[in-house]
Amino acid sequence: MFLNEVRPLLIDAVCKGVQEHVASLRARGIDFYGYALLPGEFANLQNIVAVSNGPADVAVSTDDSQYSYYRFSVDGWKHWYSDGFAAANNVLLDANRRFAAAHTSVSFLMDDVQAAYANGLLDSILCGFDQAKQLGTFDGTNPFLAIWISDSSSEIIAESVQRLNQPNVIADFMAEFG
Repeated sequence: MFLNEVRPLLIDAVCKGVQEHVASLRARGIDFYGYALLPGEFANLQNIVAVSNGPADVAVSTDDSQYSYYRFSVDGWKHWYSDGFAAANNVLLDANRRFAAAHTSVSFLMDDVQAAYANGLLDSILCGFDQAKQLGTFDGTNPFLAIWISDSSSEIIAESVQRLNQPNVIADFMAEFG
């Protein structure tokens, strides 16, 4: 299937998008403890949005019992950026068009082929994000990183948190959302 063709293009585009976006945030003096990518809904992965949150942006104080929830819940973060991922979004758009032309579904529910396709796209996005991290994009800051599907318990959330973060951050996240 063409996902093998799309995968390296998407990984590269996500990696470059993260590198360039984080560099632009730093150039503007924007400090953040958390950075996440939101690629859309599981059944409709087509538009990567980056989200960040700074220490002063957490909705409650550090001594509040809900602090961890607000610290890690990307849906409530303050800074949403729809720019910076045009290349990755173009790869997704082309891949989705090709997939739709090759696969027809008669149900409003996702079938196994559609789910495998979506999981393949999410894995490619995670690989690109991880590659950006490995290339030093976040050196010196060690922020909380995640791929987030809003209002979801998608496996990619926990998988990305476990792959992109330090053990103590993973433990704090899993204590709240695990």
